[in-house]
Amino acid sequence: LVDRSQADLGQVLIAGNVAHNDGGGVFGDINSTVTITNGAILANEADDWGGGIYSSGHSMVLTNVDVSNNDAGSYGDGVFATVVPEFFHCNAWGNGDNYHFYGGGVPDPTGTDGNIEAPSGYLDTLHADPLLWDLHLDLASQLVDGGAISLVDPDSSPSDIGIYGGLDAGTWDLDWDGD
Repeated sequence: LVDRSQADLGQVLIAGNVAHNDGGGVFGDINSTVTITNGAILANEADDWGGGIYSSGHSMVLTNVDVSNNDAGSYGDGVFATVVPEFFHCNAWGNGDNYHFYGGGVPDPTGTDGNIEAPSGYLDTLHADPLLWDLHLDLASQLVDGGAISLVDPDSSPSDIGIYGGLDAGTWDLDWDGD
């Protein structure tokens, strides 16, 4: 994203990207606004800052987003931000050792506003190509019903964290049997 741009993303997968500077998955510049609802930012890399997300001087709101298994060469493996983002019912897990999730003075939101730190529990992430991963949640995953209660799943339960949660979750029925 560049100066004065806006992105409102939902049911989005940002995975397997590499940046030779900052922001392996998402790079936000000054005066931009990013809102992500029901997303997964997984296995991205940056040579410098923000393996999953690099946010410099812009507004960011993440709701029901899993930020896991990202890596930065310098700082903020999951998220590096100069302006504190808002996190609601998000998950962080398995990000690298460089301030494993948050960098740039971002306080760790784990334990507040429904934010957790738990294994994602996806059905299959073994393939080298992220487009071939099965990011449906195992029923034992802590991300099931872990999302914002204002964003219910089609079965009226609290939404799941990740790309298959929220009101549009019903469109992800792989075998079209209604379950």
